[in-house]
Formats: sequence, structure tokens, C-alpha cells
Amino acid sequence: MKLNHYISNFITTECRFGFNGKEKDDEVKGNNNSYDLGARIYDPRIGKMLSPDPKEIEYPWQTTYAYYGNSPISQLDFNGEGDYYNKNGKHLGSDGKTVTVGEGKDAKQVPDDKVYTADEKNKDGTFSNVVDLNITHTQFLNKAATVYGESSHTSDEEAWAIASVHENHPEKAAYRANNSEAKKFKKATPEKRNGTFMQVCNAGVINALNGGFDYSNGADAWDGIDQAIIRGNECSENGSESHAATIGWTIKKTLFDKWKTNVEKINGKGTFVAPQHNRAWNYKGYKNVNLMRYNATAVHGPTIFWKTRAPKNASTETN
Repeated sequence: MKLNHYISNFITTECRFGFNGKEKDDEVKGNNNSYDLGARIYDPRIGKMLSPDPKEIEYPWQTTYAYYGNSPISQLDFNGEGDYYNKNGKHLGSDGKTVTVGEGKDAKQVPDDKVYTADEKNKDGTFSNVVDLNITHTQFLNKAATVYGESSHTSDEEAWAIASVHENHPEKAAYRANNSEAKKFKKATPEKRNGTFMQVCNAGVINALNGGFDYSNGADAWDGIDQAIIRGNECSENGSESHAATIGWTIKKTLFDKWKTNVEKINGKGTFVAPQHNRAWNYKGYKNVNLMRYNATAVHGPTIFWKTRAPKNASTETN
């Protein structure tokens, strides 16, 4: 079942990952001809990067297009980025720590791929008030990239709310986890993310990981501007599945008015046509007929957040 912002897990015989466990990026150069390392794109045909190392100033003795010291087989590059952030999502730098992988002649040093929060970077290169986020840096960046890909980039609270839903309901995969905006986030250097909405997304993930305030108010799903321009009297409209028709929803007037105002501020007056209350149709065997399973919990920017009610609790009552 594929919904607007969520897609069910599925089994496929095609693996997304290739050389050194990196995600394939086949859109431009064809299958298996480039890999997304996060900081840079790697071309396995020539064994080189397609852009300079963002940390090239630290390695003046070697080409800035090399892959991990020109050792693509014996070395593993996790993402080439630092691992300390303040609570506002600003990248502070890296401690350069590595770990040993393998034994004997096969032993090698690789980045530890850890991520922490800290108040600041000290003059001696250390960091103050360090807290381990207990996930890898690669996982952290994937979470932040997903938030960036899913958000409208118009509201900090929207990004923080999406991050909370993602962290609290990891079983639900985001539809835009690997769209062009998410890829843009991954390809940006830490310095380029600082001071932009990408930093806001970092901060939202940090807040969610630390159990901070949940701006979604307990939501487990969300919808964006595409659902706001669907009337809900058809199960499919303008190429999108109508959640008002297939799941059913109810929205308190204050949240409904806020959603309409925010959407029309971006999309133009009269473009918001979504219903405040709508009972679901019996669409494709979803068995939601005559129910309103989505209950609105918050609105930030053009995005509305939902708490999904079990069928037995999803009556036809409205807020």
C-alpha cells in the first residue's frame, strides 16, 4: 500500500548498495557507475571522486579527488564528514578519531563514524560538554536528509515535528527519504549545511533523539500541500491518492483554519479545497469505509500532522 508520505516495506531482488556498502546513484550515469558517499560522489570506473575533498586543506600532499588516500580496496570511507554538532544543528568539527578494523596484515584504520552533541569546539581542538547520540554519523545524516526531503522548508517547527514522528515511529518509511532534496542534503558539505534550513533539520533530529518537545503532539503521520488541494470526494484526484477519501479524517476548526491560511499563503488564495471532516470510502479493500481514522494533532507551515486511530475507535464523530 503506497500512501502520499509513507510507503510500505517491500522485498526486492535489486540491492540499493554496492562498493564499500555505499548507496548507488544510477540516475545520471547509469547502473553501478556512481555511488553516493554523502559528502561526495564516487565513480568506480576510474576509482576517483567527482568533486574535491571538503577537507582538502588538511591533506595538502595528495590530490583532492582521491578516494581515501588512493586506497579504495583496503580502506573504507564512511562519509568523509565530521561528527560534532551543537543543539542548534550546527556542525562544529571532527575529532579525527578512528577505529581498527580487521586483524594482522588485514588491519586498517577507519573513521569511528560516531556523532555527538557539544556546546562548542575549544581552542585546543577538543569539544565541551560532549553527549553521545548513540547512533552512527551515517544514520544521523540519513535521518536529517529525510526530514529535509519531506519538509516544505518554510517552518522550523514543521521540520522538528517530522523528525519526532520519524524517531517515534521508525516502522513507517518516508516516501521522500531519497528524493532530490534529500540527495541535495547528503551531497552538501557540513560547512554548506551550516546556517541553512539543513541545519534546522539537523537540530530537529537532535531534539528527537534526545527526547525533546514533540511539535507533532504525538502524531504518527503527516500530509503536505498536495492533500490540501484535493476535495476528498474522489479516492484519486490530480494524480494523488486522497487520504480524506481512503483513510478519512477529522480536523478541529482552529487547526483547519491554520492549515488553510498557511497553504494559501504559499499556493495562492482559493487553492485550498480540502474538507474539514470526511468519512472514508471502502477503497481497494482498506476496510476504512465510513470511518475517520486520521485525527489532526498539529499544523506547521503547509503540513498537517495526524494521529491514526484504530478502526474500532475511528467513529464518525467530528471534532
